[in-house]
Amino acid sequence: MENPEIIFSEITDRNQTFSNDFIIPKKGVVEIQLHNFNPIITSDYFNVHVKYYYAFLNHNWITHQSWDGIYTNSSSSETVLRAEAVVGDDVRIIVNKQKNGIKETFEQLVQLNSQNNLLLEFDY
Repeated sequence: MENPEIIFSEITDRNQTFSNDFIIPKKGVVEIQLHNFNPIITSDYFNVHVKYYYAFLNHNWITHQSWDGIYTNSSSSETVLRAEAVVGDDVRIIVNKQKNGIKETFEQLVQLNSQNNLLLEFDY
């Protein structure tokens, strides 16, 4: 794992001291299971996006990447996606499928609780 890079611009004196507060969140796991993918036509698909919001804030500047996350396509009858996310933070689950040419999308906003894990299952 690489060390995070922190860049301070507008340094006027090489003897300046900077201080910063870091919040290290508690990590949890979202597990999504996609069941029974059996395409009828070649353009059929079954996939899931797990998106989460994260930010780094202090009194000098704000950086954020809204709704970044991970994604997977189902390529067999059983697919599992495990995503690490922040406990107590919003996690957006988006499941897309096309079955015999008919598209469907399911979207749900969830929060990981103090149990640190969440299991969601979807059938094709």
